Amino acid sequence: RCLDYKSSGVRTSYCHIKAVLLDPDVKKVVLIGHSQGGIILSLVIDQLLTALPVACMSKVEIYTFGSAASHFSNPLLYAPKKLSHAKALDGDLDRENPPSHVISHIEHYANEYDLVCRWGTLHCTEGDLTNRYAGSVFVRMGATGHMMNQHYLDFMFPIPGETEPAGADDFLDSIVTTDEVLAMQREDAAASAAGGPKNGKSGLETSRHSPSQRTHKRQTVKDVSRLWKYQKGQSP
Repeated sequence: RCLDYKSSGVRTSYCHIKAVLLDPDVKKVVLIGHSQGGIILSLVIDQLLTALPVACMSKVEIYTFGSAASHFSNPLLYAPKKLSHAKALDGDLDRENPPSHVISHIEHYANEYDLVCRWGTLHCTEGDLTNRYAGSVFVRMGATGHMMNQHYLDFMFPIPGETEPAGADDFLDSIVTTDEVLAMQREDAAASAAGGPKNGKSGLETSRHSPSQRTHKRQTVKDVSRLWKYQKGQSP
């Protein structure tokens, strides 16, 4: 990830995903990455953004778990003329306005003490603000473990009657909160790198959501998570 090396996994994924996105009969492409898969996705997206038009890239939705990626790109479609402080913090949560980014839905899920997340998703959205990490970040506070099924899906998106370990509903029913200070720091860092204005007025995406910090609009993870809306075969 540090050398931007296009491994065989990146090259193969790029070819397959590009072919699907170019198919006019395909209306939506959902990409899910776990651990190193987050790195592969971030590099593939970088290539696709330079090779395909917005009409193709707008089909994409991205969801990661325990991602080891150092960045996720998602260019602006336009710079809003007026963007309130609250809307800048909401990012993807603004349902009243059309998407302002090429990829309209990106969500990252992380366990607070997952070692990979500590130098992947969480480090790159909390510690290192120099890279853009587009998308909403959902953190399961106090949780550890890195396995996709055992430590993520079983607890975050349990299947009723099948995979419901103790505490499985705690994450989905927890109140979504926004770390406003961190959000504005990320936005200012991105604006500064781009030579734009600071103080939260750049219009760049800066959302981070965690069930343990300041309550914002009192929505639960179930209310906000787009991935949750795919449960039981549904399609948002």
